[in-house]
Amino acid sequence: VKRLKRDYISLADLESEKPLTREKRLQLNAYGAALNAVNREEENYNVAHRTKMFNDELWEQEWYLQDTRTNKALPKLDLNVLPLYRLGITGRGIRIAVLDDGLEYTHDDLRNNYDATISYDINEGDYDPFPRYDTSGNPT
Repeated sequence: VKRLKRDYISLADLESEKPLTREKRLQLNAYGAALNAVNREEENYNVAHRTKMFNDELWEQEWYLQDTRTNKALPKLDLNVLPLYRLGITGRGIRIAVLDDGLEYTHDDLRNNYDATISYDINEGDYDPFPRYDTSGNPT
């Protein structure tokens, strides 16, 4: 098996390097004590408090952003974002790149949040990351 080096892609030329101004969530009262002072056991807030914190109507349905266990014997799957939002860390200005072999941006879960101006298909060398179903068996 011979490994071939692919052409270099200059990130400076990509549309994805232009800053966006769109935000999904708005903080309401995110300033508080230092992160070390936040007691992780203190995360037992009621549903009303959590839903008032953001303008995201789907907050309660999003996975791993908060501890949603109904039984403490279950593993804790929590990214601990609530203490960060209380400190004013919202993710503003952060850009995320997902490396995959295809993005089905027409899917119901992605259609309304997909931004074509920050997408690039490295495999095909174009700005359309739609999966190639003939060679890829894992569209996302």
